[in-house]
Amino acid sequence: MRKFKILPHPSELHMRIYGRTLEELFSNALEAMSGIQVKSDSHFKENKIKKLIWKARDLNALLVDFLSDLLAMSQANKEIYRIRKIKIDKHKMNLAAEIISYSVAGFDEDIKAVTYQYLNIRQVVKDKEKIWQTDMVFDI
Repeated sequence: MRKFKILPHPSELHMRIYGRTLEELFSNALEAMSGIQVKSDSHFKENKIKKLIWKARDLNALLVDFLSDLLAMSQANKEIYRIRKIKIDKHKMNLAAEIISYSVAGFDEDIKAVTYQYLNIRQVVKDKEKIWQTDMVFDI
């Protein structure tokens, strides 16, 4: 299954993110964002593991808060992130994750913000399989 794809947008970066589980959807969204920031894995090294927790009012807000916080940390620390472990509690609307940080020399693309435009986390049937999907727009 494809993790994400780029969709047309007149001025920003519009992506559709997929995941077999909600955790995989969030992980793929972070991978997509990191892939925008740094185009190649070849010029960074694993740094350290951070344990972080988020809480929000709904799944859409949880995803935006998660990515926005990691975007801010990324820019402040010159790092990109990947998920080592992730657990989402849909009833309590919280997310606990172990994030691996990777030091980078710089960024290929500057993401200004993670937006709510087109954001709608939902389950869909794709190729006879029930998966999680959302569209996202990154302000670049």
